[in-house]
Order: sequence, then structure tokens, then C-alpha cells
Amino acid sequence: MNSWRVVVDELTCELGALRAFEVEVDSSPEFQLHPSVISARTKIALAASAVERANLYVENSIVAEARRALVRAQEAVGEARDVMWAVGPGHGHGLRLVGSGVSDVGPRLEVYRRAIVDGLRSALGPRERQGAWTLRLESFAVTSGFFAEVTAPDGRKAWWVFDAPGEPVSGRIQEALREFA
Repeated sequence: MNSWRVVVDELTCELGALRAFEVEVDSSPEFQLHPSVISARTKIALAASAVERANLYVENSIVAEARRALVRAQEAVGEARDVMWAVGPGHGHGLRLVGSGVSDVGPRLEVYRRAIVDGLRSALGPRERQGAWTLRLESFAVTSGFFAEVTAPDGRKAWWVFDAPGEPVSGRIQEALREFA
């Protein structure tokens, strides 16, 4: 029974990584109604239900069902990401999020990650729709922070290290992006 509990805990972690896809979609509203995204979100919901059942009833068949549901959800998320990045946000315009900080963020860093993305969007303002911007977020598990690098449509870059969750990030971002004006 104890070994099955470890497996269920691993499945719960895998589900958490899949739920990061929801954050990606929330930051790309133009894809929220895309069929591949809807399919991926549905499969994530089904996987969440299966993992919840496995957590309640740790039995071989139920855990196997949860594992299969997670595999289907992972495949659907992969396909949806391929479609999203092949088309590109806003057909070449907008902010694209990449890196480990987009998908591998635990619940305690999610608010911090959201503050960074929102701070960048606020600093860009209407410039966000004038070309393809890329925000690369890499998460630091040890220091509970992020390395953030933004690339402008013309290739210019700015970067920051955010390692104090709760710190105001908007001011730092706006200051660095003044040269992009």
C-alpha cells in the first residue's frame, strides 16, 4: 500500500505540471477557444478526476487508470503547445512565454510568476501587439525565484533576476524597458 501511495504522489506532481498549461493558455487568450487547447483542457480535467480517485482509493486498477489519463493529457498538451507556438501568439504579435518557469512552477511561486508576467505586460502596454515579444522564464528551485529575459521584436533583450517573492516587480521591469521605447 505504501508503494502505491508514492506512485499516487508522483501522479499528483505530474498533474501539477500539466496544470501549468492552464497558465500558458490564460496568458494567450487568442488560443483559449482553439480546438486543440479545448481538448487538452478537457483531458487535464479528466486526468485530475482520475488522480483524485486514485488518491482516495489507492488500488492497482484505479492508479493505472489515472496514469493512462495523465499520459493522454500530456500528449494533448504537447499537441496544443505545438499548435500554439507554430501559429504564434496573435499571428506574430503579442507576448510568448517560454522556459521552465512557465510550466514547472509550484503553487508557492505561481503568484510571483504571475506578477512578473503582468508587470511585463503592463510595461509593454500597446507595444505588446506591435510585434512578437518573448519572455523566457527559468525557475530556480533552490532560491525560489526566476531568471527572466524578454526579447523585443527587433531582437533587443533585457533580463532580470527575481529572487524575492513578494517584491514589487513592475518598477524594475518598466525601468529596464525604457530603452525599448
